[in-house]
Amino acid sequence: MIPTIEEYQKAKEITMAYDREQERIQNLNIEAFRSDLREYFKTHLIDRTYKLESFELSGNDIIPRIPSLEENYEGGNNEDIKKLCEKHNVDFKIVYWCYHK
Repeated sequence: MIPTIEEYQKAKEITMAYDREQERIQNLNIEAFRSDLREYFKTHLIDRTYKLESFELSGNDIIPRIPSLEENYEGGNNEDIKKLCEKHNVDFKIVYWCYHK
């Protein structure tokens, strides 16, 4: 049985509303994660060496801005970041180009 155009439109409205709500929740989770990460970096050094003054979230990446850390990250904060991600149901990591090649 093929649904009618009216049934299709109603189903489409429901799925669009669901998608909008999921996106809203995800944005709230990301903002809560950003806030906790900002607090984390105030009290924890990167690899016990660098104080991260500024970062950006892009895609699923944490991009250090001040200092830039290009090829200077050893992964010393990965476990803490993973725990914050689990707390907020998000998936972020320090951007790949910060690691040694």
